[in-house]
Formats: sequence, structure tokens, C-alpha cells
Amino acid sequence: MSSMLKPVVLSMQGLKRCLVTSSKLILPVSSGDKKSDSTSKSCPNPENLEDGFHKFFPNVISQIIKHSRCQNIPDVAKWINTVFETNCSGGKMRRGMTILESLLILKDGKIDQDELQDAFLVAWAAEMMQSFILIMDDYMDQSETRRGKPCWYKTGNLGPKAMNDAFLMESSIYELFYHSLSSKPFYKEILHLFKDSGIKNKTAFEAAWNIALPLGIYFQEQDDYLDLYGDPNVTGKVGSDIRFGKCTWFAVQVMKTGKKHQIKLLKDFYGSKQEESIQKIKKLYEEMNLQNVFHNHALERSEEFNSKLNKLPNSVPTIIFHNIINSIVNRNK
Repeated sequence: MSSMLKPVVLSMQGLKRCLVTSSKLILPVSSGDKKSDSTSKSCPNPENLEDGFHKFFPNVISQIIKHSRCQNIPDVAKWINTVFETNCSGGKMRRGMTILESLLILKDGKIDQDELQDAFLVAWAAEMMQSFILIMDDYMDQSETRRGKPCWYKTGNLGPKAMNDAFLMESSIYELFYHSLSSKPFYKEILHLFKDSGIKNKTAFEAAWNIALPLGIYFQEQDDYLDLYGDPNVTGKVGSDIRFGKCTWFAVQVMKTGKKHQIKLLKDFYGSKQEESIQKIKKLYEEMNLQNVFHNHALERSEEFNSKLNKLPNSVPTIIFHNIINSIVNRNK
């Protein structure tokens, strides 16, 4: 997954830039809601931002169903609702919240109600993109749980048919954008940002890349740690890296620093689904004191990120990276 994290992190930066530079958008609102006067209304306080973000989700689902061309088929509409409710809820929501928090920072808290709804929609699109990736990733890895629930492909014995729902989720992002933003001059830019990061300022892009790439790699290293030592009640999933023979930070450390007999043990038992073999690998990690080695590695990474922050050019908003780094470095799920 580390290769998939890089474009996600960078795309988030691009999306923030696009939100800030865009003019007001007009998004559909739930029935019964009245369009607010965008010149007199300001955004909610930051502490209410997450609550508003969650409350906006039903509106997103209703728009997806409305434009699915199947809204008059009750079973299909019900299934779409189930797919999105199940797969887009229960997570950390860091991608969506990063967009919203960044908008508040860059606009100095001065955003009107229209801009806020735009931000909610783009933020949920980012969460949908993540859920699309996770559905496929869980099936490919044959994982058991995700966010404290059975993985989607294991729901109702869906199996490979879960891929249909994954691609439904991805395509719905662009349906939302088409029906909400297609008349806007920046519509194509929004699409490009979700497909691939556009480069307008090469210096800023390279500076962001130089910090986003190692940050994305470290995010994956943390996942490797949490797979072994995380609390399933907190992480929402049961560790499976050893039995599936994943290329993790811990396995790489054995290959890089282990003695001959330790490397042989890894090769003999890593990737086995037998509990006895899994315990031998865990004992090997304990013997090599890799948990403490990782803690030292994490401290070095944190210092590295702080050093890179101090070298960012003025064209890159440092405070946003501060928030992203803090949310990642201190995470436990």
C-alpha cells in the first residue's frame, strides 16, 4: 500500500489549493434546507467541523442515489446506501478532515456556508476514494476485519463481487463532481487532482514531495507496527502481515540486520498460516528487540520531518504539514 499512499498525500495538498483558489460553488442541499446568504454566514467553529462533516454524509448518499439512474429501483437504492454507509463510516476520517482543517487555516477561518458545503463534498470524495482502495486491498490481502467489522468482501459472502461495489464507489466520485461542479471553470482541475496531482508550481511541488513521500512511507511503517502490536479493539482489524508474508518494516529489518540463523528462520516460517510458525516469527522479532528499535526509528523520523518543515519554501503552507505530521506521528490506529 505504500505506493498508493504517495499520490493520496500529494493529492490532498492539491485539493486544498484548489478549494482555496476556487470561487463560490453551488451544491445541492437536502430537501427542506434553505440556501444561506453566503456573504453573511461564516463557517462553524473548528470544534464543530467534524460534527458537520459527519452530518453532511446523508446528503452525499442521497445525491449518489439520485444520479445513479436507478433511484426508482428500491433494491438498488437500498444497496447503494448500504455500500456507502458501511464502507465510508467508522474510520479515522483523517483525509477528509485534513482538507477541512486546511481550508480553515488557509482562509483564516473566513469561509461562508457555500464554501463549507463545497469542502464537505470534496472531503467526502476523498474518503470515498480511500474506501474504494480499502475494499480492493482487503480482498487482495484476504484480510478478516476492517474498522472493527468484517471486511466488505466477507459480508454476505460477496467475495470477488465486492469489486463491483469498489468501482461503484470510485465512479460515484466523478458523478458527484459532474452534477455539482461541471459548470465551474475549475471542474477539470478537480478531476485531475483526484486522478493525478497537477503541478503548477514546480518548486512547491518538489518541496511537498520531499516531505510527503517519506511521510507516506512512515505511515506504512506505522501500519506494520500496529499490525503486530496494535490493539484490535482500537485499530479495528486483526494483524495478518506475517501469515500473508507481507514485505513489512520488521521483515526487512531481519533481512538487513539479522544473523544467518535468524534470516533462515524468517525464510522458513514467514508467510505460513500455521499459528506455530507465526509465533516463531514474533519470537524472532522479540529476540532482535525490534519493537524498541522501531520506537527509536520513529523518533528519528519525527526529527527528520521537523527538519524538512524548517526548509519548506514560503509557497508551501508549513502549518498544514505540521497538522498532518502531528496526526500521523501520534496515531494508534
